[in-house]
Amino acid sequence: MDDIARLLRARDWMTLAGHCEPGAVDRAELETGRWFEGPRDPHPGLAGHPRRPFHPAYRYERHEEADGVATVTVGLEIDEGGGMVQRSFATFQLAQRDGRWLIRPEVPPVERWLRAARRAWDSRMRATNETVVAQAEADRIEPGLQRDDAEEARARREQERTRRLVEAREQTEDDRRRLEQLDLEERLLRELRDRLR
Repeated sequence: MDDIARLLRARDWMTLAGHCEPGAVDRAELETGRWFEGPRDPHPGLAGHPRRPFHPAYRYERHEEADGVATVTVGLEIDEGGGMVQRSFATFQLAQRDGRWLIRPEVPPVERWLRAARRAWDSRMRATNETVVAQAEADRIEPGLQRDDAEEARARREQERTRRLVEAREQTEDDRRRLEQLDLEERLLRELRDRLR
């Protein structure tokens, strides 16, 4: 625990990545620190530090072990002032492999959905851009067409391009609203979970 906390404070992502079980999270996510950084912590006292597998200020509380997997609970007490102490807990898993205990990285379901939605949005935007470029190239006057025919064809293509752009913008706005709603739901769930502890 102390070694992991020290590496998290030092942001030694490469060494930490070597202490992780391969599989659930892409190696590049570990080596660049993106997985360890995780989403921003809503509590101002914990902001600006790595969050996964636990915030480095957390201390060992207990663990349960079964079938070569240990579920570790860590905790932190935050003095809110006026006699108020807020307790926060987090859990993560260690898996035993070849006599070593390795961090088992996991990505929460909401974050997996957000990543998939962002990838789909990026893909849709690339497809829209490719369509716009193809339409722009097709706008050139084709040999053998009369000028009026070419202008009419260009006008039809322009209308189609405008229609597709409007549809893509509407879809992008819907995706943005969905992502905002999911962010809000995740924040509310986190606050509710913290209150229930």
